[in-house]
Amino acid sequence: IMQRSSMRRLPGTGQRLLSEPWARRFSYVRQVPALPIRDQPHASQPVMLPKIAAHSPLGVLSCQKREVHMDREVPPPPKEAPSLVAELKHLQNKNALYVGFLRFCGVFSNQQWQRAAGTDLLFQCMKQGLNPALYSSKAGNVDARRFYCRFMLSGIHCWLVHVGMRKAPAETWEPLLHEMLEGLWDRVLRDMVKEEDVELLHATKFLKDMQLTWHGTVLALDEAIESDTATDRVSEILLKNVYTDSNGELEEGAKEASMWLAKYIEKQVEHMRSLPAEEIKGGTVTWAPLPEV
Repeated sequence: IMQRSSMRRLPGTGQRLLSEPWARRFSYVRQVPALPIRDQPHASQPVMLPKIAAHSPLGVLSCQKREVHMDREVPPPPKEAPSLVAELKHLQNKNALYVGFLRFCGVFSNQQWQRAAGTDLLFQCMKQGLNPALYSSKAGNVDARRFYCRFMLSGIHCWLVHVGMRKAPAETWEPLLHEMLEGLWDRVLRDMVKEEDVELLHATKFLKDMQLTWHGTVLALDEAIESDTATDRVSEILLKNVYTDSNGELEEGAKEASMWLAKYIEKQVEHMRSLPAEEIKGGTVTWAPLPEV
């Protein structure tokens, strides 16, 4: 049920969401209870991955590491998929009668173009989230064997794309953001079941925990990137939400790696803000060069 106020309620939960850049339009997060107002995370208090038993489904995915032949092996990028925006453009070149029928059916509506762009952008975010430098021991040093870490990097890149779109009116990119995040949740749920061998019921519960952790992380990043000490604050958030295991312990070399990743995020934020919003809304995004090691 959507209320005409600055607050919104998630269907069936009775919980309300704050009107923040990410929280004000979160009705599409599938029945994830909003954090209470007093518990909304801030840059100084980024959310922590919940401490849970290592034998539970969430504990296994948070702590257990894949059996790999090489230390911190980076998984392959997602399979190339045809661009949905390109497919729509191709359909527009069909004969006039066919195109007119498709237009009458709403295939070329603004909302459909945004949804196609959102799907294309998600693929690019997931591909960039598997950039080998992010997992290299000489740079980002994120542990690619942890499912949670790989998810968080994909989610942070989705947030970076949103940062670049904010210069445009919200109504021009809402369906795009909706489609991008819905696709992310669907992909994460599918990968947990098919690749991590988690039962669907447990995977659904784990997905809710991951959504809340991601939500708190990007809210904290929103505040951190605007501060005078952005690098240090972003690094602190990453330490607590990317480089920390389920027991709250920092991984080896985490502080140096988090500083590199913080500089990487700062460069991407600056780059995204320099891109024309129309280019991003068209389903195309480029990435800034990597920081020096």
